[in-house]
Amino acid sequence: MSRIFSIRASSLGDLFDCPARWEAKNLLKKKMPSSSRSQIGQAVHESIGRWDYLNMLGEQPHIEECKEVIFQQIWKEQNTEIDWSEVDQNTSENIATSLMEKYIQHIAPSQKFIGVEVLCESMVISDLNIELTGTIDRVYENEMGELGIGDIKTGKTSVSANGVVRTENHAVQ
Repeated sequence: MSRIFSIRASSLGDLFDCPARWEAKNLLKKKMPSSSRSQIGQAVHESIGRWDYLNMLGEQPHIEECKEVIFQQIWKEQNTEIDWSEVDQNTSENIATSLMEKYIQHIAPSQKFIGVEVLCESMVISDLNIELTGTIDRVYENEMGELGIGDIKTGKTSVSANGVVRTENHAVQ
């Protein structure tokens, strides 16, 4: 029996963009230093995940707790694998905090989440020897009781360098 390769469904975009890079990263497990912008995105994602999860449970989240999550993501010791040459850690912390605060003030109050970072059951495609895995950022319920999936984005196509959210040609994601 052939070995089944477990891959995250979210990596499939990279597969179609550059198969060699995807193979190196996902199958051969080669690592490149992460970018400072990627670390900003991760810090925002983790901090607002905490906010949304506590809200979903009916608990009162505190912005200081979310700021601490950002601080830990930007300044943790294992950040030696991060290339801080594009944006330094102080600036990264400020950008992440600004994005987190904008999310908490302008987006979170209008959302009714029923799932935060929901782990999906894996799907095995035996003909290809792959198992797709992943998580859903948010599952929300709208005013009509319909369910939807929300995807948290902080990349340069979603947010400009000065922290302005780009909503041109799409709704807030």
